[in-house]
Amino acid sequence: MKKNKTFVYSLCWDSPVWENGASHACELPFVFHCLELPASTALLGNNAPVALADQMHQAWVDFIRNGNPGWEEYDLKDRAEMHFNVESKIVKNPHPITRKFWDDKR
Repeated sequence: MKKNKTFVYSLCWDSPVWENGASHACELPFVFHCLELPASTALLGNNAPVALADQMHQAWVDFIRNGNPGWEEYDLKDRAEMHFNVESKIVKNPHPITRKFWDDKR
């Protein structure tokens, strides 16, 4: 049986439109590289970083083409997560306090 791969990401760029960073689906204009559409500017404002759209769009294209978006697969040891921002980076084991809280509830 072929194992399905899992890749995790977070959009960490703070949209100037939202008080607390971003709303649900704010990553979609970056993923589809359509920052200029009216719906996109409603989510992101008028100056969303094109370089971030370049990077996120390429990650999705790479994932569709070859099953790998360009960062390591998620596993329970490292819990690698891509944090997309003006300067994107891989973060290992993000949110350890929240995870411990939920682990203690089991």
